[in-house]
Amino acid sequence: MGFVYAAILGPVGYFGVKAFSRHNEVMQYQAGRGFRAWGLVLGSCVVLAGCALLNISGDSTGNILTALWTL
Repeated sequence: MGFVYAAILGPVGYFGVKAFSRHNEVMQYQAGRGFRAWGLVLGSCVVLAGCALLNISGDSTGNILTALWTL
């Protein structure tokens, strides 16, 4: 459930799990993974929006996304 909370709610879910599940290390670990996934999706949206605003060609966008997802 920690993954779902953090992936859907972002920082609110992540810090909520950290605050209310202090003794459940597995849930905290999953919340960290969910928060990272949430951050990657948000970062991808920012990169795509920036490319659309700057009117960068599709090849450059693919290279940027490939580099982002290999982090």
